[in-house]
Amino acid sequence: MAQSPSSPPKLPRIGVLMTTAARGPLGVYDALIVGLRDRGYVDGQTVTIEARFGDVQGQQLGALAAELVRLPVDLIVASTSSATQAALQATHTIPIVMVAAGDPVGNKFVASLEHPGGNVTGIAALSPEQHRDQLHTLNEAFPQVAHVGVVWSPARAAQVPKVAEIQGQAAAVGMQAESIPLTPTDNVDTVLVAAVGRGVDCLLVFGSPDLMTLRPHILDFAAQHKLPAIYAVSEWVDAGGLMARGMRLADSFRRAAVYVDRILKGANPADLPVEVPGQSLAFEPGGEPAVVTTVNLQTARALGYSIPQSVLDRADTIIDD
Repeated sequence: MAQSPSSPPKLPRIGVLMTTAARGPLGVYDALIVGLRDRGYVDGQTVTIEARFGDVQGQQLGALAAELVRLPVDLIVASTSSATQAALQATHTIPIVMVAAGDPVGNKFVASLEHPGGNVTGIAALSPEQHRDQLHTLNEAFPQVAHVGVVWSPARAAQVPKVAEIQGQAAAVGMQAESIPLTPTDNVDTVLVAAVGRGVDCLLVFGSPDLMTLRPHILDFAAQHKLPAIYAVSEWVDAGGLMARGMRLADSFRRAAVYVDRILKGANPADLPVEVPGQSLAFEPGGEPAVVTTVNLQTARALGYSIPQSVLDRADTIIDD
């Protein structure tokens, strides 16, 4: 009697929970797919990828995370703090690989960077020194500025103490730092015109999905008002921003594949250290996201500014096409 052919082996199922559209402005989902492919994980061939795309306000993320858990998936890659929070509320057993998540310890995603202790690990959004470095770079490049507007997202609780830190650091170098909270529903021109009226003469912009939706408006305002500005994510400079001191998001999403690979091969996320850009704590050194300085000389010329050579000498990327 002929035997029926055996069923093909079940493919591992990777859930992806994003706060951006599938082909968002930064291409971070594509960067994740490239990282997975580099490690042999190809959708429909060696794995099944279940991607869900929510909204930066996080209103859809809880339902989408629950949907991934019900499938179920073998792990979830969660972009940013909002998606990580939604995934963690949906499951405490399925491994979660967070990417670009702000303050994982403060947000109680992990017990510590070195020993996460639960079902979450991955890559944090920024280094402890990043905002201080942003302020220092801005002050060095434009010593004439004295009143920095710190643009941040009030939806991100972890950013509140960071704003206070910058205000203290600014005061130490003879500058004033003013808090400028922005939400996706705000009129950017109205908020920033008022800030300029109060004396703001430069901008330091945090990185968050909320602010990403306002990126064209913030960049346009800085250009029209010839405001020196420094950003937390290099991709802002690719889009015409003046300077950035921070990570390149695409690098973090590619790097997330390292965690996916380890977990699918049996590693416990509780034992995989969280990686911080520029400060590798991870199990696989080399290739970790770096904290980089990016300068757009085209934008500097358009604004009528000259970037000091000392800043250019330390820049990792100079855009001058």
